[in-house]
Amino acid sequence: MKATGFRYRCAVLALLLVLSLTALGVAPAVLAQTPASPQPPAPAATQAQATPTPPPSAPVQHSGGEASLKLPDLGQASFIGINGRTLLMAGLVI
Repeated sequence: MKATGFRYRCAVLALLLVLSLTALGVAPAVLAQTPASPQPPAPAATQAQATPTPPPSAPVQHSGGEASLKLPDLGQASFIGINGRTLLMAGLVI
């Protein structure tokens, strides 16, 4: 009786190992981003007829970054029945 239980456990562990290795092998391919397709070059006749564009003015300044993000009050939001602030604090503990 013990030999059957041992074989069953070994079979389950082997199956879990195969499934996890398969998931690790497939995940990068699934999550990889596809490159954007390049735009075809415009024909020479279209380029000659196009009106010239004015030179760009001063570069646009992007101020801020992560420090200037406007975050909502997490106490007002609920995720799967859990208060947002509680969920955030639990995540910080983990």
